[in-house]
Amino acid sequence: MNILHLEYDKYPSTAIELLRKRHVVTPFNCYSQAELYRHLKANKYDVIFTRLGLYMDSICIDYQSNTLKFIATSTTGLNHINVDYANQLGIEVVSLRGDYEFLSRIKSTAEHTWGLLLMLIRHMNEAVMSTKSRKWDRNPFMSDELSEKTLGIIGYGRLGKIVAHYGVAFGMKVLVYDCDKKQTCS
Repeated sequence: MNILHLEYDKYPSTAIELLRKRHVVTPFNCYSQAELYRHLKANKYDVIFTRLGLYMDSICIDYQSNTLKFIATSTTGLNHINVDYANQLGIEVVSLRGDYEFLSRIKSTAEHTWGLLLMLIRHMNEAVMSTKSRKWDRNPFMSDELSEKTLGIIGYGRLGKIVAHYGVAFGMKVLVYDCDKKQTCS
């Protein structure tokens, strides 16, 4: 199979080598939708490993419709792929959606959430900018502690549970709200 890999440098080299043993793998660092269109118009692939930031829309799929069999993404969300259109053409979309065993080990999004939260409460961006400009007055950057604060989480799925767990570790009171899938949230 002829494979286009748009996220080549983010995958383990062992995974890439396994692909290369049986298939032709083309790495392509693509930074814009227009660049992706040009590439897909000029080249044909059986499989495309896509990434966030690029949209596998009907134009991309049409450029590949005679050969494309799979669109693969290392995400759970699929809003960057026109899944309905791909399915209409018999193209299978492969993602991490529903792979609960694997996803239970992935905590980077929850960690990023906490990194942002800590940046905000500690005024880190402002403190770094002040330090870079060779000024340092700690008073504007005095912050509060997270302990005994309340953390509100909307959505108590896999990520919500991890974020809540970290909140408890910080000594916070954690409140969660999660909609039943059968109800409408407002």
